[in-house]
Amino acid sequence: MPSPSTRRQALRALALACLLASTTFASSRVAAQRVTLRIATREATTSTTGRALDGWKRALGRATHDRVALQIVTVPPSTTDAALARDLNAGQYDGALLSTTGLGLTVPSALLFATPGVFADYPELDAGRTRMAGDVSAMFQSGMGGGYKLLGFVDRGRARLFARSPFASLGDLGGRTFFVDGSSDFVCSAFAQALGGVRIADVAPGDLGAALASGRIATLYQSALSVASIAPAARPTHVSKRSFGFVVSAVLLQRASFERIPAAHRAAFATAATAALSTLRYQLRADDDAAYRALLAGGMIEVDMPSDASTLDALVRATSRTQSALVATRTYSQTLLDLALGR
Repeated sequence: MPSPSTRRQALRALALACLLASTTFASSRVAAQRVTLRIATREATTSTTGRALDGWKRALGRATHDRVALQIVTVPPSTTDAALARDLNAGQYDGALLSTTGLGLTVPSALLFATPGVFADYPELDAGRTRMAGDVSAMFQSGMGGGYKLLGFVDRGRARLFARSPFASLGDLGGRTFFVDGSSDFVCSAFAQALGGVRIADVAPGDLGAALASGRIATLYQSALSVASIAPAARPTHVSKRSFGFVVSAVLLQRASFERIPAAHRAAFATAATAALSTLRYQLRADDDAAYRALLAGGMIEVDMPSDASTLDALVRATSRTQSALVATRTYSQTLLDLALGR
């Protein structure tokens, strides 16, 4: 029969073994619950957007004690927005920051918020998104590749008309060449057509400066923030004071990827995303306004089109044609358009 000391040693060994087994099980369970989400972006890590995404990554790590982690993937500069959207739809990434062209391939209905004439200013745009929150959630859930969860809109500024030569009215732009960022740049394509412009869709964004300088592209429908990135010698010389819509971007997450997040951390994930992307949205709006002022200070000529009945009628006709064209191509439904317009 074992001595008392031997029995005590055996009991201690058994207790230690149970403790080690319990610790190993707990560690493996924690490891199994840790989720890493890959979010792709075309923005440089040193840009305003890149820094905001990094801040979101760090805030999420703190909020979830690193149980949910973000891996921000900066794709090569040569990657187009359309190519990034196709990679996202194919499941190469969990999520991505897409601009207007990419949204056209992923969640076309979201282009409602970029359509000329639908929302007049930022407060109206924000109120519309709030009013249509349920419809917005549904449009992203029904997106390509199994559907998405919208983490936040990231607007890149007001969309204005920029030209390489003088213009005084919308009618002056008829027959001019417009840059269209690929076949899925539905909004710019429809607006250019409504203005009587000639759409040029085979110029890569990186070659835009050369196309402007050579005269191949005469007109842009862009934000000041985007135009400011073009070399000064190649930039347009004139810009409309009036903006007609917005350059809309959004951060999307695959629905399947969201469901991988442990239920206990989903609220923290959503809160961190909303805080980071809301801050970024307002910062980019301010950056765009600053870029517009800088372009004017640098010599770009502001075109203040008259506000007489004839000019306003031409504007209404152009925006209505754009909206009708987007409904006709099933980019979004007439019901959604009517809801946004308050009809």
